[in-house]
Amino acid sequence: MPGEKEVARASEFIKTFAGRKPRTWEEVYAREIIILSKMPPTRELKLQAICIGDLGIAAIPCEVYGSTGLAIKAASPFDTTMNISLANGGEGYIAPPEQHKLGGYTTWRARTSCLEELAESKIKLAVVELLIEVATARI
Repeated sequence: MPGEKEVARASEFIKTFAGRKPRTWEEVYAREIIILSKMPPTRELKLQAICIGDLGIAAIPCEVYGSTGLAIKAASPFDTTMNISLANGGEGYIAPPEQHKLGGYTTWRARTSCLEELAESKIKLAVVELLIEVATARI
């Protein structure tokens, strides 16, 4: 979450383009700081796992990196596992923790990437646990 000083600086900056949409990435992210400051500090995500026969399906309400999907498939108890991104919501990108060190738009603080840095690890673990649960329940 943005701190008070960041919000104050962003509030002053957005006055320079009042009455029009932001045009530069600086203007966009100043606006994002204001929007984020009004959002709750936590959010609840709906994660799901289901199986159809021998197929495991993981549903995640975020945009998932390929490496995350492959890690879920590798840890899944199913021989075939499918990951569905942006299922049951659109909670933004979940970049793996190591990607945050590299930067890039999927890690810049905005509504499209405002989950904590460890969100990907937590989501990945929870989804694999759900896949294990549904695999066990079918036996």
